[in-house]
Amino acid sequence: MPSKLLAAMLACLMCLGSSAYAQTPSNQTRGGETTVAKKVSPDKASPLLLQADDLVYDHRNNRVVARGNVEIYYDENILLADEVIYDKSANTLTAIGNVRLKEADGSVVNAERLTLSSNFRDGFIRSMKALTQDDSRIAASNAYRKDGKTVYENGVVTSCKPCEANPDRAPIWRIKATRVIQDKQDQNIYFEDTRFELFGVPIAWLPYFYVPDPSVKQRSGVLAPQYRHDTSTGYALTVPYYYAISPNYDLTLSPTFTTKAGYLMQADWRQRLWNGAYEVKLAGVYNDNANDFVGQRYWRGSVETKGEFELNKFWKFGWNAILESDDTFRRFYHIDSIYSTERVSSVYLTGMGERNYFNMSVSRYGNLGGQPYDYSTGDYLSNTGASWAYPSIDYNYVHDKPVFGGELKFDANVVALSSDERRTYTNNVVNPYFDRTDRIVTSAEWRRTLTDDLGQRFTPFVFGRGDIYSVSSFKDVSGDAGDSDTFTRQMVGGGLDYRYPFVAHTDTASHVIEPVGQIITRTNVSNNDRMPNVDSQSLVFDDTLLFDINKFSGYDRIETGTRANVGVQYTMQTYNGVSVRAVGGESFQVAGKNSYDPATGLYNTRSDYVVGGYVDYLNMFRFVTQFRLDESDFTVARQDYSAQVKLGIFEGALSYVAVAAQPLLGFDTAREEVAGFGAVKLTDEWTVFGDARYNLELSQFVRNSVGVQYADECFIYSVTYQRTFVEYSDLKPDTSVMVRIGIKGFGQQTTPSSIGDLSPEAASFR
Repeated sequence: MPSKLLAAMLACLMCLGSSAYAQTPSNQTRGGETTVAKKVSPDKASPLLLQADDLVYDHRNNRVVARGNVEIYYDENILLADEVIYDKSANTLTAIGNVRLKEADGSVVNAERLTLSSNFRDGFIRSMKALTQDDSRIAASNAYRKDGKTVYENGVVTSCKPCEANPDRAPIWRIKATRVIQDKQDQNIYFEDTRFELFGVPIAWLPYFYVPDPSVKQRSGVLAPQYRHDTSTGYALTVPYYYAISPNYDLTLSPTFTTKAGYLMQADWRQRLWNGAYEVKLAGVYNDNANDFVGQRYWRGSVETKGEFELNKFWKFGWNAILESDDTFRRFYHIDSIYSTERVSSVYLTGMGERNYFNMSVSRYGNLGGQPYDYSTGDYLSNTGASWAYPSIDYNYVHDKPVFGGELKFDANVVALSSDERRTYTNNVVNPYFDRTDRIVTSAEWRRTLTDDLGQRFTPFVFGRGDIYSVSSFKDVSGDAGDSDTFTRQMVGGGLDYRYPFVAHTDTASHVIEPVGQIITRTNVSNNDRMPNVDSQSLVFDDTLLFDINKFSGYDRIETGTRANVGVQYTMQTYNGVSVRAVGGESFQVAGKNSYDPATGLYNTRSDYVVGGYVDYLNMFRFVTQFRLDESDFTVARQDYSAQVKLGIFEGALSYVAVAAQPLLGFDTAREEVAGFGAVKLTDEWTVFGDARYNLELSQFVRNSVGVQYADECFIYSVTYQRTFVEYSDLKPDTSVMVRIGIKGFGQQTTPSSIGDLSPEAASFR
């Protein structure tokens, strides 16, 4: 009941009443009444606009009456009615017939009759229906306002839209109460003698409860619970409680009760400050049935924290760290994905300008492959441990002015790395054997692109690099152990990139064919074979690396000698939205020493052939293929295919990867895997989905799941059945069922969960 609109209307009607005699000669006086036909906003300077078929001033009863299609506009508020009466003697305002009141915040009230009195603080509405700004719906036989409170008699509340085909059908959920009291002073809505109904069927009764008013942005209360059942933890129920301590910080407690794995408590503290925000998550569990756990761990837990703060418009400081009692705790209790394989914690300082970038971080890298346990001896076995970078510094700078007509850039990397990769355990006593690598890497590159009259593009470039390494107890690139020492490594090189695009246009598409050739030469590199290899152990040679100057992934290994890269690129863009791109070529070691391993496809004088194909149609269909062919007999060394479709009611993706054995990289057998997901929207509300990942070499699933979700504007419900096949420590092959229920207005978001939230494989394609 917006007093602001009605008070303004009152002032206008009083003005009209006092000036009615002075309107126009067409005024008619009958029986003490003055009628003004079709008058609109007599005071044009007033912010209120009143429009009606007739405006009557009743001198005898001291009333002002607006009749017929009454419309009143004031400050984005609108009142529509068949008739509006202001009784000056009783100081009441009454709207009668097809009353519709729309407030500036979007709330809408429909009623048969509305009466406001006592300086517009109190009022009465008969047979009302209201739509609030958050799309909640309230209906009542009568409603009245008194002392700042609005009372709905025989009230019905829901956030579900009525069915268009059958408006009288019961919504998915609704609350019926003898009285519903909205108190805007304490921002609560109170329910008395309440019945909860699901699809029109009563399921619960409460004598009294309350929820926050829709205008409340933050309020303590119970959030939507979650239920799951799996082989490891049994039945599990999580009931989160949210504490709204302050507008800029809050706390969420999430107790989880399991039937087979104890009681888990999680606490999530969030705080926003003037220049950033941080978050601290605590998780702990006590399980008195821990005999199956490694080391008899009754108490287990973790601390997770992250934050980021802007120091000024160029610099920011942040962190992201996890400390945990053991490697499997967070995966066993589904805090993290069961497929997590590593843990990275870091503190960082980052600066970014228009042409330079700086990042300094201190990081810890942990292997969640963990510490294998020998049940016969009670000892942990040797395994990869943690590594520390303290610090790691990266700096990139691009000169702001041309140098000899080209671009000059400078890069630097500084790392102090310590790792205990060769840990041993005897009688549960740790015997660490640390590796230590400190390095400084600096490089500079200049390049300039020239285009002649024929459209040929020539890009000459020169580059140089200088490294300093200080190492101890390390393994060099061949895997042999080395003693503590300090090395330097220098290299200067240059090259030319040549491209000649041919462009053609047809009635339906444009085509570009671009031959590409590169020649890169370098000076001899000293000490290259003595360097430790920490960050360059992974190399996947495909079309994306074909024209890179250095194809290694990190700093520790560099390309040597003289190498030529040749290939061709083809691009087609049709006028109806189809985009096609294809790349193919190979690389040649022309002179000097080849620094690549046999398993990479770059070991021979002629490299393997690499081909890539990319197709896109209006983001509704995407297809990517990348494969590598042996240069001698064209056998497939690696192939990778993926397709994504989003068409009408269907969304899905499928991928296939096959990789030959790579013993030097630790893969003694071939790997072949297929994965995919699919979702079908049966109706606007119902979606079925499923995903799977299958290892073709081992003939077994890695994981699979299937589920169904119902989601509309007021209710979300999903059931997911999932099987996993991880086996390590206390992580066993598992079967689980997860149920998610959310009701809008009761601790639940209003947006339905996406397929990426429900399917692990769908998330991996994002």
